[in-house]
Amino acid sequence: MKRLMLTGTVVSGLLGLFMAYRVASGWLLARPERQVTMAVAEPHERLSSSAENVRIAREHLPHVPWAIDSQYQIRSDHTYLYANEWMPEGNRGEIRFRPLAMVMVNERKGKTQITTLVAESALLKFASQFDVRSPNPGRIIAGALEGEVSVAGPEGLMIKGRNFYLSESAARMYSDHPVSFALGPHRGTAGQLQAELIPAEYTMHSDRPAIIGLKSVRLRRNVKMEVVLKNKQEPLPLHIKTAGSFEYLVEDEVAIFEAERAQKDDVLVYREPVAGQTDWLRCERLTLGFVPRKPEDVANVPAPPAAKPEEAEFRRIRTDLRFASLKAEGRLVRTVSTQQNFKGEMTSLVYNAVDRTLVMSDPKGVQLWHGENRLQSPGVQIAIGEADTIGDILCAGPGVLETRDPATQLIQYAAGWKTHLRKFADPETRLDVIELNNQASFRQPGQKTALGADQIRVWVTPLSLAPGRPASPVASQQSGSLQPDALNIQPRRLLAEKNVAMLSPQLEAEAETLLVDFEGDFNRQPGDKKPEGQKSAGHSSEGMLPVSGNPSSAGNSKPFRMKAGHLKVLMKPDLKTGEPMVSDVWTDKDFQLSQARIDNKPPLDLRGQKLHLKNEGEARQVVHVYGSPAEIRDSGMLIRGPAVHLDRTENLAWVDGAGNIQLPIEKDSSGQMMAQPEILDISWQEKMIFDGRKASFDGNIFASFASHTPEAINNHRMNCQQMEVELTQRILFAQQQGQQPKTDLAVILCKDGVRLESYERKQGLLTQIRRANVWQLRLEPATGAASAIGKGKLQIWRREPESTIQQASATSARANRPLTADQSPWDYTSVDFNGKMIGNIESRGTTFHDRVQVVHGPVDTSVATIHPDQLTKNAGSMRCDSLELIQRQPLESAAKSGQKPWMELFANGNTILEGNGFHARADQVSYDQSKGLFILKAVGNREATIWREGPGGGVPQTAKRIEFNPTTGKLDVNQATSAGGSG
Repeated sequence: MKRLMLTGTVVSGLLGLFMAYRVASGWLLARPERQVTMAVAEPHERLSSSAENVRIAREHLPHVPWAIDSQYQIRSDHTYLYANEWMPEGNRGEIRFRPLAMVMVNERKGKTQITTLVAESALLKFASQFDVRSPNPGRIIAGALEGEVSVAGPEGLMIKGRNFYLSESAARMYSDHPVSFALGPHRGTAGQLQAELIPAEYTMHSDRPAIIGLKSVRLRRNVKMEVVLKNKQEPLPLHIKTAGSFEYLVEDEVAIFEAERAQKDDVLVYREPVAGQTDWLRCERLTLGFVPRKPEDVANVPAPPAAKPEEAEFRRIRTDLRFASLKAEGRLVRTVSTQQNFKGEMTSLVYNAVDRTLVMSDPKGVQLWHGENRLQSPGVQIAIGEADTIGDILCAGPGVLETRDPATQLIQYAAGWKTHLRKFADPETRLDVIELNNQASFRQPGQKTALGADQIRVWVTPLSLAPGRPASPVASQQSGSLQPDALNIQPRRLLAEKNVAMLSPQLEAEAETLLVDFEGDFNRQPGDKKPEGQKSAGHSSEGMLPVSGNPSSAGNSKPFRMKAGHLKVLMKPDLKTGEPMVSDVWTDKDFQLSQARIDNKPPLDLRGQKLHLKNEGEARQVVHVYGSPAEIRDSGMLIRGPAVHLDRTENLAWVDGAGNIQLPIEKDSSGQMMAQPEILDISWQEKMIFDGRKASFDGNIFASFASHTPEAINNHRMNCQQMEVELTQRILFAQQQGQQPKTDLAVILCKDGVRLESYERKQGLLTQIRRANVWQLRLEPATGAASAIGKGKLQIWRREPESTIQQASATSARANRPLTADQSPWDYTSVDFNGKMIGNIESRGTTFHDRVQVVHGPVDTSVATIHPDQLTKNAGSMRCDSLELIQRQPLESAAKSGQKPWMELFANGNTILEGNGFHARADQVSYDQSKGLFILKAVGNREATIWREGPGGGVPQTAKRIEFNPTTGKLDVNQATSAGGSG
């Protein structure tokens, strides 16, 4: 509303009352400035008129034709009085003039101002006996203007009414009849008029009234005022009305409009800026204050010397006033602007035009609406700056600010606080700060997003008006909105402190502080640069992280959950939509970021001391995690290190320095899904690079892997200096949840001093140990294939659980099986080779090449070994060009009857076999542990040879084929070529 619709209203409207009083006091109360000059005649004898009197009447009283020829014409220096008759009335010394006309001439600032007064009758009482021939009848102590009374004066002043009365003793002037007044284009009416006067506190001269000033002016009953303002140089009427009263306190320079009775808000101020649009203010009591128009001039005028009381000047109403303050109060104060779609409700509204502050209060909460925006707070204080800029704002007490959807009326945005909302200027940044204190919150219910903290501060561009836009929802010429687009403001920074909580469908976060910068930049952390030469094809799938600014991109995802100490965010406009988009996220204290999976897989989880997330929209993000250690977990995968990096655009992850990775394995070596995924655990000392399918590791690498079967649990460990791991399917870091392909280990390649250990447990008992040392090892877990490059060594310790041994002892020995009583707890096998090793874990077969030596025999412990030159009882060794080793498993029915797993050996080329009490040589040698049987074969025209100790021994036996059981001593010779035979 135009300066709250009231600034010009009160000043202009009251001028009519001021002038009305000045007219009455000018001839009823004012002391004559010099002795009155008049003609002397007998009572009721007409006095001759002077030419000057006639001229004044003709020029200024054309609407009073009788004044020119009036019988009585009295003149002082500045006043001309006209009457046709006078006569005493009653016995109280009162004189009646009928009719009465007056012209008052006032010289002011070099200009002549004329005021006229016309009444049907005037009844005056003087302090002394009145005699028309007397030059000084004394002061007027009582009087009345009766019948129709009209006043006309400068600036279009016009006052009309009936029966105005003055009483010196009561110090009052009043009229109980309707009165109307005008000043220029301004109009007003009231049912009654009452003026309280200030009586003198000293003895007056006989020609001086006992009244020294006006105390108050009061209009009563159906007071109406119409003030014409200028709106873009066009007249704009403004109306004020009340069924109660209007009072102006002269000494206090305060005007008060008051309702007819309490709890009735019938004080109404309204205007119609355009056809069909109304702005109005309604209350029970409206108080207006005024100050001198130029208070600095008043302050500089020296005080006049003190006068004697009887010489004191009459206290006139000041007309050089300007609007200073407004106070609207009542049970309900309402202000509405249909043009600006604004509405306010409160119990008190105070506007100080000098300090340019607006204060609204209501114990139950001030409520302000602008369009679909609503603000509620017990106290709202607004400072208006120059050029209609918004100064400091304070909403004291708990409050809310909300915006509703025009179509559905559902809340779109909401802010809340418990202590205060404050807007103030920040001299350092030259921005405005909006501060919400104590349980501060922002909510978007439709988007299911919220931000809460003990305190929230938002730095915005200064709240000033774009052309045609408001500066304030209440204290501006046109009501404004608290929405950024309506106030033409832009956010630059947001700071939330203490107990910070964020909630959205994409992110739920807790932090000590949150800083959002809408225009700044931050330095990169060391190590953010991607490894040289490491790139992979980008992917345009919707983002895994909630940073694209598009809620639909995570429609099938569960929200991220973050806990952090200090969180920093950089916002930039999205290049496609222009909407604010998270560009960078930093944390500088311990944090945790997690996200549950819709496919019930292990959640995504990031932990560390620092985080830097760089976002370029959609699925283009780079994440840098720093810590001791930093961790990234996803779908059961874990990457750990001092600096872990993830580039979703390049589908690349890397770790600088020592670290660890854990990959879930869901299939066994046969390709069957395991009941529970197993974990491949790899640690390193230098670096790791992973492109989603291939991972390379450097520096003293340790890897471990466990596998479960219905019969056994296997644990594998390996160590090398370089390792490469390849998966069956690529993991896409930008892939949506639930869309990741099933992936397993395809290849593990270890180089440079490879050491491998495997442990098998059955029924909780360690049953097998495998150790290998090779130069290079390649494993294909998905197929079970394994290969190695020597020089290398393989060692195997194997035994059966105690229950199996006891069962086997109770079973009758089958033919050609070694006696269980002679068995030691562990079977030991050692294979040395200088070439390649090729095998398959699933088929449990392995082939060794190039100068192979195998040692086999029983030992007492899992750490005991057998040296080929110091064979123990029932031990043997074999050297050959190549060797195939197969571990056999009995059928289920045989296993239940006590049959144990056994080993088979197939040696080729220059095979030499040695054992306790025998040694042999052949082209091919096979061994079946389940039967304890060796078979020696010769190729071509060569022969197999065996030497045995004991009776009948010492003589070599040669043949094309020899079968020999060292346990039973049985020897079968086929196609013998020298001494011997079957034993």
